[in-house]
Amino acid sequence: MPHRPGMTENAIMPDPRMAPTPSAASSPSSLSSMLPGSRSTALITIFIVLMALITVSGAAADAAADFSDDFWFGIATAPAHQEDQLDDVWQKFAREGHVRAWKDVPRAEERLRAWSEPETDIRLAAETGVQVYRMGVDWGRLVPDCSLDTTEPDSCRIQNEAALKHYEEILGLVRRYGMKVMLTLFHHSFPKWGTWPEEAVAAAAKQRERDKGDLSDRLNAGSGTGLMWQHPNAAQLFVTFGLDVVRRLGHLVDFWVIFNEPVIFTALSHCMGMWPPGPAVTSVPVQVNCLTNPATGSLKAQLNMVAAHRQMYVLIRQAEQERGWPAAPVGVAHLLMDTRPYVSYGTAHQVDSATELFLKLFARYLFIDMLRDVLDFCGINYYGEEIIHDGGPASLPQEVEYSSNGRGISATGMVNVLSQFHSRYANDPEARFTGPEGYGYVITENGIADGSDLLRPAYITEHLVALAHARSVLDIPVRGYIHWTITDNWEWADGYCPKFGLVSVDRSHPAMPRTPRLSYWLYKDIVQARRVSWRQKEEAWANATRAAANNQTHDVCRVGVLALDTPLQARILAGSDDPHGNPIDWRFNASNIRLDAEATRRASTLLVASMAFSKATGIDPLADTVETMAALSNKWDTLMAEHQSRMDRWETQRADFDRYTQMATSVNGTGFMLDAIGHWMGIYHYPPNPPLPPALPPFPPPSNPYPPSPPPPPPSPSHPPVVFDLWSASQLAFGTAAALVAGTAGPAVVLLTGGSSGGREDSDSGADASAGHLAGHPSKHLDGVDQRVFLIQPGGLVPPSAAPVRPGSVGQGPAVVSSARPDPWVLTVLALAAALLAGLSAWGSWGAKRRRSATRAGPGEAGSAGKRGGENGGRFEML
Repeated sequence: MPHRPGMTENAIMPDPRMAPTPSAASSPSSLSSMLPGSRSTALITIFIVLMALITVSGAAADAAADFSDDFWFGIATAPAHQEDQLDDVWQKFAREGHVRAWKDVPRAEERLRAWSEPETDIRLAAETGVQVYRMGVDWGRLVPDCSLDTTEPDSCRIQNEAALKHYEEILGLVRRYGMKVMLTLFHHSFPKWGTWPEEAVAAAAKQRERDKGDLSDRLNAGSGTGLMWQHPNAAQLFVTFGLDVVRRLGHLVDFWVIFNEPVIFTALSHCMGMWPPGPAVTSVPVQVNCLTNPATGSLKAQLNMVAAHRQMYVLIRQAEQERGWPAAPVGVAHLLMDTRPYVSYGTAHQVDSATELFLKLFARYLFIDMLRDVLDFCGINYYGEEIIHDGGPASLPQEVEYSSNGRGISATGMVNVLSQFHSRYANDPEARFTGPEGYGYVITENGIADGSDLLRPAYITEHLVALAHARSVLDIPVRGYIHWTITDNWEWADGYCPKFGLVSVDRSHPAMPRTPRLSYWLYKDIVQARRVSWRQKEEAWANATRAAANNQTHDVCRVGVLALDTPLQARILAGSDDPHGNPIDWRFNASNIRLDAEATRRASTLLVASMAFSKATGIDPLADTVETMAALSNKWDTLMAEHQSRMDRWETQRADFDRYTQMATSVNGTGFMLDAIGHWMGIYHYPPNPPLPPALPPFPPPSNPYPPSPPPPPPSPSHPPVVFDLWSASQLAFGTAAALVAGTAGPAVVLLTGGSSGGREDSDSGADASAGHLAGHPSKHLDGVDQRVFLIQPGGLVPPSAAPVRPGSVGQGPAVVSSARPDPWVLTVLALAAALLAGLSAWGSWGAKRRRSATRAGPGEAGSAGKRGGENGGRFEML
């Protein structure tokens, strides 16, 4: 198995060069006798100690983000992005001209040759040191021949045995490279036989539409496209395929992702027509009803996907029990965007605020609500923020830094969505992933489209710092981080224009050679050190701001929802000012975290007005296919024009919108105002979750999948922990010198410096005796010095922020949480110098005392006087 630096114990253990030295063996009694020493020696010692404090403090603060042993890093990929020799829906969609930046790209259909040459990108991923490799299997490749209308689901089991065997070889290759496998069963690619059916099936669908009555007759509706996830058989056919995959590949899988971004897939495929099969749906009311009406469109498809997931969860557990496999966590990869309304001079448009809430209720929470009891982990795909303006995604190129595929960059947004999401499910007894048997959260995708690689380094460092804050400060149980992706690839309807890879690929060359970018080496360093240093963070941001100052540009492949064949150029904005004089700074900022207050927000006037219009005109788009919905879209636009359109002239309908909003905001306390309004109007309802089998085996509690670091050796009996109760600046200097010496020798030391009052009530750090001593001995005030408690351990000066702190007591306030690794040679030299000076001072003081004692007392009294001074002098106490 290849060596994986990211998982070595040395990354978290103290440097072995920090060994005990003979000079560090000074006892507290001898150190206490230093205090009356010569003034010159004391000044030198103070200077050395202050330099040591600066060195240690700098080293302790060097980590902008630290990640513990039970946290892991990964790389994500997908079949439709990478695999060659794949005749899937995306290839057909691209050949028909619906994919931008594709037809003129060299070797477009070969993608990244991950099928014929899988080791190329797997090796690049493994060399970063990541512990998890996320990939998928393509349903259509394994089941190339089926029909949604089949009455024999077993006929649609895996048919391509050679392809299944090759997938098994690829998973084995990932594991031989030392990575665990996260396997996705559905990643935005429905088989062609369910997307473009045969002519006989299409004709039958057309007849069904005609039989529905007046609505279909008026539209002349018909279906040349399949129903995909809207079909009642879709869930069972998927489960049939998925169970075969589990039985054949389950022994190689460490994590299961059943669906990737189901809400996005159903919206863009079923309601917008932007993804296969098309065509585009243009009417806003039709789109909204498709997104919110469970009798058709996105919600109907999601309900079938929920049913499929629930069945797969049980079948995976049964397969593991039957075969004696360890339980692999099961989850979904759910896209979350940090949405916010556009604010112009402090005022957000009413429609924008309503649309933001609509997106949160229907795109953020609803799918997870229906699955929360069968999710071992909740995967979060986060790329950036979405600013809502005029009821849709905004394009603000002078005010927001956008990635190449049109996503606003916001590292704080990651914490926003995590904190809002966790606040909804943390105390929900039905949410398995946040309960005692759950695995928590996983960042299943995070990355940026940036071919220039000028923004990606800062994007990586800032998002990891944000993630560390969510884990350590907000206590959100995020277990892993997966970067999207390793190599530039085919990005859905945007084609090859967006560049998400840590590695670039030269598609003009027959061998398609790879070139790691600067961000590849940065991510590798972070993964292997398990930390983001302040130097890495600051240099990455400085790189972006220099690019902005030099008017450098990067590609723009999408403007709003419009994808481009030829990218535009946009100036990098990091660190500059927008037209209103506001700084453009998308770094993580804890003071900008926004928590949700759903019950106090306005409901979506867009949805309410759409429902009211549908009810008033007697038109409710119960369309089965995207093609039918597109025809309905055109007819609806015509009818709206005839009825003076309540929907496309917002300003003329202000009174109606205000009335609907007032009605919506009168529903308080539940956070589900749209549900309440929908039930009241009789437009829609959500069916209850089907019950799970009672024999569902519990998922074992989370455990560290990697070997933990050995515990530090216990303190030597000759050097027990020491507490220094420091009452003056001079004693602070001497005490720090002693602490540095003792810290390098082995025992943990608690240092209390100045402050107003009090100490710790309890401690989880292992120094219980120290905590008790501090609680009983309040320190005295030291003007100008903030009160702090530190642990001085082998390897550095560390604030013990994990231990409980009484409000207003020692340790309260912000602190850098770091497993610092200061330069061991610097500490060793400083410690030896301090010990030498301390020894000289102690020797001189002891000699002077002895001479004075000899002149004032007899020989017997001199010895006892010296002994008493060693026992009781100073304020150092043995515990």
